[in-house]
Amino acid sequence: MYHHLVHSSSPPSPNAHLLLHPPIQSSRAGAVADAVSIEATNLSYSIRTNQQGKLLPILNDCSIRIPSGQLWMLLGPNGCGKSTLLKIFAGLLRPTAGRVSVRMPKSFVFQNPDHQVVMPTVEGDVAFGLGKFNLSEDEVRSRVIQSLTAVGMSSYIHRPVQTLSGGQKQRVAIAGALAEACKVLLLDELTTFLDEVDQAGVIKAVKSSLKSSEDVTALWVTHRLEELEYADGAIYMEDGNVMMVGDAVTIRDFILARQASYIKLINS
Repeated sequence: MYHHLVHSSSPPSPNAHLLLHPPIQSSRAGAVADAVSIEATNLSYSIRTNQQGKLLPILNDCSIRIPSGQLWMLLGPNGCGKSTLLKIFAGLLRPTAGRVSVRMPKSFVFQNPDHQVVMPTVEGDVAFGLGKFNLSEDEVRSRVIQSLTAVGMSSYIHRPVQTLSGGQKQRVAIAGALAEACKVLLLDELTTFLDEVDQAGVIKAVKSSLKSSEDVTALWVTHRLEELEYADGAIYMEDGNVMMVGDAVTIRDFILARQASYIKLINS
């Protein structure tokens, strides 16, 4: 059951805001019913466009809540602000106004894995971030094996990174985050440059990592509607605004309806 904050029985207009907030509960056994790992309240972000200090709004009064232990997707047209919102959650940008709460530790996985996978071997790369912890060699190896297993890459542990496909590198980057026991994965359009096989491999790796640890939450920025079938929930943005928050099917249907209405408007 959903709570309709704003509802209209007419077809959505380009400026309509329809927010459907699903109950904050997880289907995973033992999960705390009201646990939230990512939350933004009345979040805004602007940049200065000239020396006179004129502000250009990028995000406008955005509010979302993402339950713990789930995979959520953030969708919207190019330039709508979804990557900016993700970077604010990651702490890479500071909001102009509003409140942000993200469970720690968190990890940001970049669109291009070559910006993140830097060591010569898979094992070395996954273990790289563990140097900041006071761990024994056995503990490091155990974490590496567990995290690679979670993303379906355990058989690649001794492989040179340069022999991997783009999707395999993305999975290694995710494994590195899991090895550091991160609680939140922030994933920025990981499948943009991948073929269909690698696309499926990466998204299934994320789902598998959440299943292996009910304590991990993921927010995935994407523009691919077909990826919604893997999501527990989704957020749709336009022009810096959160237009809708809800289950994956509802979000997909909403986007398709808006696309159809725009095409009809253009052709009229």
